[in-house]
Amino acid sequence: MFGIHPIIDYINNVETVEQAGGQVPANYRAILNRWREYQNIEKPNREALIQAIIDHKSNADLGELKALALAEMVGQVDESSLYQELQPPTFIALRNAYQAVAETNYTKLAKAWAEKATEFTNCADVIDPATPAAHLMHANDEIRSAWSRGQTLSVELTSMMAPVIAAAELAGVQIGMGLYGAPATFALFAKPGPKGRRNAWDAWNSDNRWNELNKLGIKIEASTLADHTPYRQPMTMEWIPGAINRQVDPEIEIESNL
Repeated sequence: MFGIHPIIDYINNVETVEQAGGQVPANYRAILNRWREYQNIEKPNREALIQAIIDHKSNADLGELKALALAEMVGQVDESSLYQELQPPTFIALRNAYQAVAETNYTKLAKAWAEKATEFTNCADVIDPATPAAHLMHANDEIRSAWSRGQTLSVELTSMMAPVIAAAELAGVQIGMGLYGAPATFALFAKPGPKGRRNAWDAWNSDNRWNELNKLGIKIEASTLADHTPYRQPMTMEWIPGAINRQVDPEIEIESNL
C-alpha cells in the first residue's frame, strides 16, 4: 500500500502455514484484524458532503461536513508517514503473538512432509517413478502400484514445500536469497553428505528432484530446526588455460581433503 515492509511477507507466511493445518493464536488474529480494520478505513465525510449537496432532501449540516471533509484531506498528506510508522510496532506485536506456536507449527508441517518423503522413498526403491509406462506392461501389481504412487508423491512433496518453508521462516530460519533461498531450502528437505556436492545440486535442480536425490543415496527428510544448516552451492567450474584449455572442478580438491 505505502511501501514494502516485512509485515506483508510475515502475514502471508502465517496464512500459508494456517492453510496447511498450522495453528494461529487468538491474540495474533485479534491484532491482525485490528490492523486490517485500520487499513480499510475509508474517507466517508467527503462522500457525505457530496451527497448532502446534491440531495435536495438532505438536512445535513453542510458546515460540519465541510470541516470534517477538510480534516480528512489534510490527513491524507501524512497518512503514508503514519502508515509506515505503524508497521514496525504492528509487525513486532504480530511476530511476538505468533512465536507461541512457531516451533509447533514447523514440527507439525515438517512431520507431515517427512511422512510423504518416506513413503516416496519406499516406492522409488521398488521402481524408478520415471520409468516409462510402456516398460510396465508385464509388471506385477506391487510394482505398478509403487510406480503410480511414487509419481503422485513426487508432485505432493514439491507442492508441500511452500508451507514448510514458510513455517521455517516464521520459526527463525534464515532462508536468504537465491532461488527460494536455495542453500537453506535444500537443507530443509534433504541430508546430503560432505562429498558429491555438485551431483547433489544437479539432482536438486533437476525436473525429477526427489527421484534423482534418492538415486544418489541422499536421504530425503525434513530437517529439525535445531539441526538445520544451509547447504552451500558448488563453486564455479574453473578454466585452466594451456595448449588445450581444460575445465577443473574445484569441489574435487575440496572433497579430496575431507
